Amino acid sequence: DLIERLLCFQPMERLGARGATEVKDHVFFDGVQWDSLYRTSAPFKPMVRDVLRDGSAEPSAEISDPAFNSQHFEAHFKDGNNSRSPQRDGHGGAIGMNEPE
Repeated sequence: DLIERLLCFQPMERLGARGATEVKDHVFFDGVQWDSLYRTSAPFKPMVRDVLRDGSAEPSAEISDPAFNSQHFEAHFKDGNNSRSPQRDGHGGAIGMNEPE
């Protein structure tokens, strides 16, 4: 029941849609002493130097959204002509710009 309600297709009907208390009150969590759990300290506390880096990336590695490429933005707006549309690669990606007809 817990998993089914967490994975409910309708977002507003999902367990937890009305707050964390709804999840904590589920029968699965009967017996959990939430106040005691909140006061418990973690058995391991990692040292975090930078919130954006967890140590798995090289210090020189650039963090960026792979779906965003400023090249397409610049090509579209560079000359002030924003009537051009992107050429599609057939897989949802843009490969260039079509000139206006």
